[in-house]
Amino acid sequence: PEKAIYVVYNALAATATALELGVEPSVIREAIRTVLPVHGRKVRLNFNGEEGFLSLIKNPAGANVTLDLLRELEEPYQILFGMNNNPPDGLDTSWFREIALDSLADTPLRAVFITGGAAETFFSVAEEKLPAVRTEMGSLEEMIDEMEKTHIKSYFLCNYTMLAPLTDALERHSVGRVRTKHQ
Repeated sequence: PEKAIYVVYNALAATATALELGVEPSVIREAIRTVLPVHGRKVRLNFNGEEGFLSLIKNPAGANVTLDLLRELEEPYQILFGMNNNPPDGLDTSWFREIALDSLADTPLRAVFITGGAAETFFSVAEEKLPAVRTEMGSLEEMIDEMEKTHIKSYFLCNYTMLAPLTDALERHSVGRVRTKHQ
């Protein structure tokens, strides 16, 4: 997740602002070195004995930046998409079609698991864009149970109102957040 270009942009903007405000460079360096992701922002997880992440995706741009990270993977992986269309998420699900799921077709993606109130809509997009990839839809617990059977890297992507239920479900499945040497 550290490879995401927007992380670099954000760090540069924060550094420039801090320097303009007179913050010492050593203080800025330490702050950037020890920053932790905000809840839902590429939170590193240990699932099935493998490191993956949980990420909030709220629009096609954010989803596609996250998929950019997955396109770099060389070992088998799976993704759970938790997608709702509640008012805080936006009722319009047409943006699902703008997600570049088809860009994952030539990666070692083994399965896509879909859950949430807008699961049927997202499922039809995933099946169309990734016809050769196993695609399943069901309850959050069912989908996590299926993912646990595979023992491969797992990534969890969700929109706003799925973040809390997904986080809670992962905790019930004893999924741990990966600790770094700075934590």
